Amino acid sequence: GSGACMSLSEAMAALTNNTATRVMLKPGRMCKLDEVQRLAAALARNTSVTDLRLVDCNVNANGAAAIAAALPTNRHLRHLSLANNRNLLAKGVAAVARALQPTPSRRFYCPLHTLDVSGCFIGSRGAEELAQMLVRNATLVAVDASNNGITSVGMQHLAHALATGASVRRVRLRDVTHKAADLVALADRLVENVTVTELDVSDLYAPSATDALSASPAAAATKTEAARARRQITALLRRNRFVQRTLARTSLTLRMLGQLARQLRLRE
Repeated sequence: GSGACMSLSEAMAALTNNTATRVMLKPGRMCKLDEVQRLAAALARNTSVTDLRLVDCNVNANGAAAIAAALPTNRHLRHLSLANNRNLLAKGVAAVARALQPTPSRRFYCPLHTLDVSGCFIGSRGAEELAQMLVRNATLVAVDASNNGITSVGMQHLAHALATGASVRRVRLRDVTHKAADLVALADRLVENVTVTELDVSDLYAPSATDALSASPAAAATKTEAARARRQITALLRRNRFVQRTLARTSLTLRMLGQLARQLRLRE
């Protein structure tokens, strides 16, 4: 499983014959829909690949739907990147998101750890689909939804997901909305979350040059509010890292006690 980019034929062979742990097409490779569908069909049966990267490969919404259809039968994939596929859109990310959560008729879903859909033009509708998935998914550790034209509405859905039990720990939301109110709302909802330890919102409320130079009381108050929200987010992430370290130590202690108990029983 080298980290080198593959041709389409090499990727197909690796997926079909289970000869690699990482499959990464060369970025900029303009895949046709039938090619993506063949890759997806091979992925459904694959038992070796843990990392699939189709970055900037012209995967559209129908291609994403084909990949999504393969996920419920794949128990080995851990990392999936569909970044910079500009025609993926909300419909494509919706298909993937729905495949990564349990349903009444399907309890199993692919135990993915990281999902990258940055630069896919998913908008706020796609952000809502991601948010619904994050509430129900118990395996994802990291999600990147940067550079997607997500507005305040989409941010509200994502903030709600983080406040209602999402297990994800690392979230990237660069270059989303530019409203201070969204940053404040995110900080307020993060109070209820103890799992997120990394949150990249470095471009969330990046004031324009006009705003930055404005001396009006309203502009000054907005900048103060945004700065306070950033400090709150930093403090909450620090708290969450402490909580997660404490839980990890507690879990390790419990495992050691369990092992000791079993050894004592064996000696009796």
